[in-house]
Amino acid sequence: MIKKVEESKMRALIKQRWQVGDLAIRLGHPYSYPDNDSKPFILDCDTFQGINHYLSAYYVKKKTPKFIEEKKTKSNYSSLITLFKKAHLDLLPYKKLEKIYIEGQASVRSQDISFINKYASLKKNLTHLDIGPGLGDMCPTIKLDYKTKYIALESTPLTYSVQREFLKYLYYNNQSIYDVIEAEDFKSENEITKDINSRNYDIVHLPSWHFKLLKDNSVDLVTATFMLNELSYSGLFWLISNISSKIKKNGYLYIRDSYILKPGMHQIEYDKLLKKIGFKEIAFYRIKNRLDFYGIPRIYKKINNKKISFENLAKMFIGKYGVVASGQQRAYNLNKIT
Repeated sequence: MIKKVEESKMRALIKQRWQVGDLAIRLGHPYSYPDNDSKPFILDCDTFQGINHYLSAYYVKKKTPKFIEEKKTKSNYSSLITLFKKAHLDLLPYKKLEKIYIEGQASVRSQDISFINKYASLKKNLTHLDIGPGLGDMCPTIKLDYKTKYIALESTPLTYSVQREFLKYLYYNNQSIYDVIEAEDFKSENEITKDINSRNYDIVHLPSWHFKLLKDNSVDLVTATFMLNELSYSGLFWLISNISSKIKKNGYLYIRDSYILKPGMHQIEYDKLLKKIGFKEIAFYRIKNRLDFYGIPRIYKKINNKKISFENLAKMFIGKYGVVASGQQRAYNLNKIT
């Protein structure tokens, strides 16, 4: 599967002309991960080593504050403990079961859905778009309290492969799963577009280079956890521009990350940007001490149908002569970031 994702990405890069002119020389394509050079071992793993990595990604457990708690917080935490324990035992039977990984992951995800339940007014039947899903565990998390059509959007081949196995493991017998990479072998782009926008599939696995196939104004909830500050400039522009068009008016965007712009990545304060392009802050957990809690959750509501294109975002932040194709550390001639 990893090889098939790589081949699909290469076809898309050529078809979408990311390898020529301004896009190649100044901006760079958006389907890259700047951390590649610093974390080669993780990204060079095979699929099940990757599953081990993502099932061990949360290695601390932080108390859920009153600000986030709601009536189902404890029961959802208990359900997630059961889910992640079973996943460890079934998918990694050769590995010692370590309690902290299960409790850490369950606490983070139970806090996520509690925050969403408490501050978003969502209908029970919704379309949920998960940006950079990692393991894909926001899918069973949101499905605890909602009947969802879940769309996983991913650009990293290993992570796509990990999500594929995890989602199949959870839902192969009782939910319909549509994998766009597999569909490319059998169907035209027009047919795939029709399929992924229908209500015939409970789960859609969508590579980031096919984001535009998703229908505008079709998503009720977007989640982006621990990833928006880890992107290139082009990666952020691609996601923000598409999110702004795919999410419905009065839909919600949930973010949880460190709220820190990382060296070598883009240097755009995306929370401020969201407010400029039609999103209203609904809730923001402004903690006093970052050691007391894992990441900073906040939620935004789309209050109008305003959209912004990749090109306009690049013009706004990069300008006519700015160059970011080789990463922030080699960027120059940028517009002033505000």
